[in-house]
Amino acid sequence: MNKQVALGRMNRLFEIMKETRFFQLSQGVDTFTIAIANEDKEKVLEALKDGVVDIVDGQTAIYRIMQTPGIIAFITTALVINGIKPHPSYILSQGHSSPR
Repeated sequence: MNKQVALGRMNRLFEIMKETRFFQLSQGVDTFTIAIANEDKEKVLEALKDGVVDIVDGQTAIYRIMQTPGIIAFITTALVINGIKPHPSYILSQGHSSPR
């Protein structure tokens, strides 16, 4: 989504974040990328209607596994071995995976 449009509507995005079961926001130079639970997609589209640059449907997120050391490497390796290339945002957004 267009960064300037999103910045102007952050309060509404924060409301959606509180309500949804999954919400991920990544910042780029000119855009933000939002990954959200499919059932809440329409809320984001309505909030950002004129700022949406692209929509990619049919993605899957694996979450609530970050407390298991090495699990991201294991899953990524299994995907690659089977000819599935993980999306770069998945690889870049994993952060620290050691127990907290």
